[in-house]
Amino acid sequence: MKSITHDTGGEVYYGYPSSSLTGASGGSVTIPPQFIGEDSDGDGIPDIVELYGLLPNGKPINTNPYLKDTDGDGLDDNVELNYLGNLVYPLTQEQLYVMSIPKSDPTKKDSDGDGIPDNIDEYPMWNDPDPLGLSNIETVQYINVPVQRPNSFLDHIIRFLPGVNNYDFTLSVVKSRKIDDDIFFAYAEGVTNTGGFVITGELKSQLNNLEKGYQEHGKQNSSIEEAAAHAAKKETDQLVPKYFEYGSSAYYGCWAYNCQSEIDLLNGYISAIDKGTNAYMIYITILGLYQSKLSSLEQETITISKEEYISANRGIKPQIEININAKQLGKKWGKHKFDYPELSTYSEYEQLAKKVFNNPDRIVMDYKNGEYFYIKNNNLLRTKLNGDFVSLYPGANSTIVENAIKNGGVIWGN
Repeated sequence: MKSITHDTGGEVYYGYPSSSLTGASGGSVTIPPQFIGEDSDGDGIPDIVELYGLLPNGKPINTNPYLKDTDGDGLDDNVELNYLGNLVYPLTQEQLYVMSIPKSDPTKKDSDGDGIPDNIDEYPMWNDPDPLGLSNIETVQYINVPVQRPNSFLDHIIRFLPGVNNYDFTLSVVKSRKIDDDIFFAYAEGVTNTGGFVITGELKSQLNNLEKGYQEHGKQNSSIEEAAAHAAKKETDQLVPKYFEYGSSAYYGCWAYNCQSEIDLLNGYISAIDKGTNAYMIYITILGLYQSKLSSLEQETITISKEEYISANRGIKPQIEININAKQLGKKWGKHKFDYPELSTYSEYEQLAKKVFNNPDRIVMDYKNGEYFYIKNNNLLRTKLNGDFVSLYPGANSTIVENAIKNGGVIWGN
């Protein structure tokens, strides 16, 4: 048997001796109990499956048939494997589908190695590298600062932004488990520089040293950098203590942000955020929700938890418009026109896409591929997170949608 396995490029995980497979008694043959479904640990998975079963990727399951929770993470093996109990063979397609997608690895407490145990990890099989990824957010502090204050740091910013008037700024301090230091953002409608840098010790030292230099050299002898940092600090100090405390991440974020409008502190700005990512677009969407909340409640600041951040993402429609590229639409119409016999033209296909987009039954986010799924009846409209049209076809119950939903992707609707 081993030689045959070797010749065909396979692997032998275990060889069961013939004496263990059958037992002769009075001319009859009996089958060992574990082959007919014995479940020693009561986790719903027969011992034979735990010992010799294979995962969908062909790797052995390798769970302990005598422990319900092999890895001790608080989740029973059948839960992590999505193993359905009391099965009657042959299995249905639905049963096969569910069991083909393990929730997590029953032999590892932290399946994706992201530092979050499986029993509390929203996405136990996905280690998101983005600091703003939903699984990485710890807390977000939002601070609302109205512009109508004379000589404030916001008035200073507005002077450098012609045509931008009467907008509040919303400052954000993000704590991410991917980065040791806080991340600072400053957002207002019409403002292109939204920050997104890390409040490192180096940045703080640079600002403090520039201020120290200004105090030592005086107004007449200070360098341009020292004078800029001093002016920025004076404007930032006006927001203390109403909006944040002196020396806080928000304080240094405002100081650096304000100083940047006068002079580029290249050495102090360590880029943390790629603003072209899915996670950043989610951040902007949730930011809009909390801007409105702060205004309606007349609060200056609010800090939300990871759970609240994820929940907010599931409760609001994406703030985007659909962008339909004629070439992409034509390509998909050519592919799917036979799926829509009731549609006779390219334009009718486009109108259906807009109808699904404007009035969906639900919206699902595919976190891994960076798409929104707009679902109306059996229609599936796929767009990029910026609204770019991807495709439209009868796929509401397709595998790609089910996988996205399984990973917590429903953000609006039922």
